[in-house]
Amino acid sequence: MSTLHDKRYQLFGYYFSLFDCLLVVLGLYGVLMFPLERWIGFGVLILAVVIHEVAHGWVAYRLGDPTAKTEGRLSLNPLVHVDPLGTVILPLILVVSGAPFLFGWAKPVPVVPRYFKQPIVGMMWVALAGPVVNVMMAWGCAVGVRSMV
Repeated sequence: MSTLHDKRYQLFGYYFSLFDCLLVVLGLYGVLMFPLERWIGFGVLILAVVIHEVAHGWVAYRLGDPTAKTEGRLSLNPLVHVDPLGTVILPLILVVSGAPFLFGWAKPVPVVPRYFKQPIVGMMWVALAGPVVNVMMAWGCAVGVRSMV
């Protein structure tokens, strides 16, 4: 075993460090002490920023840039898109502090404009893809909420 694993303890068949245990305890505290709506909002934020970034990568791929696909960034798996500060820390601080809004971001999808036939026009479409998907998600959610009322 490496020195990294020397300070880990086995619990339920998994190796945990004291930091891991602290994260689990704080996570349980957060789940039990904060309203469910805040955690649902956190999950929706994660989903929204992932779909936003996948939209950028998908349009770039459709226009001829294979960079996002070769780096595995055309996935809806949130772990591929996590930016530690913008996807985890800041939204959690906003949830825990009781802020009336949530804000965050994901790692930008890499785009290489030289693959496009018209690089300026291609970058315009790639840049528009994220906000257009955001508007589409907002519209779809509004229609869904309106149909439930």
